[in-house]
Amino acid sequence: MPLSSLRVGGEPLPPNGPLLIAPNHLSVIDPLIIGLAVVAHGRIPRFLGLGSVLRFPLIGAVLRYFDHIPIDRGSHSRRNALTAVTEALHRGECVVVYPEGRLTRRVDLLPEPGHSGIATLASATAAPIVPVGQWGAQQVWRSGRSTLLGWPPRRAASVVLFGPPMTVGSVTGRAQLQAATDQVMQRITWLVIAAQRAAGTTHRHGPSSRRRLSG
Repeated sequence: MPLSSLRVGGEPLPPNGPLLIAPNHLSVIDPLIIGLAVVAHGRIPRFLGLGSVLRFPLIGAVLRYFDHIPIDRGSHSRRNALTAVTEALHRGECVVVYPEGRLTRRVDLLPEPGHSGIATLASATAAPIVPVGQWGAQQVWRSGRSTLLGWPPRRAASVVLFGPPMTVGSVTGRAQLQAATDQVMQRITWLVIAAQRAAGTTHRHGPSSRRRLSG
């Protein structure tokens, strides 16, 4: 039985040229869900993420297949990873970068604030950023829980929605980079809520998420 039924919607991806795919981060199974969604839109993704996940069953194999770009602790690893992403974008490749940098820890599972690395890459390479909202991967696996482990086992329903590409332009300074990142995260959050609705899931969002969405 497949781990998840997958519905992919939203805007089509540009068929050619560099792309930074920016999804929210719900589960360690995310690369499988996002990889399938990107391929369904006609592009072959590469992923930027922790090298340690290559040891994970199934997900490690998926990441190796998509030529994973590892980034680990330490400035040397970070420089090498960012150089590899920059070179891939200059070659016109499609790279998936999780702006949050980790699984969201919010109770409502909405995205946390993003790191400005994705805006830095977009500014340096002129690559458009495609915000992505996904919902359902957390039902496949999160914190040792899965719909597949219940009785009777239940297949999760995952929805992935692609937003229109965003261009950052030439930005400098920490404040400008963070402002651009905040705009990307706002778009991702809107798409996550839309994906929840498409999946038939209603989630209660607290005051903090409402403030961010209205900003």
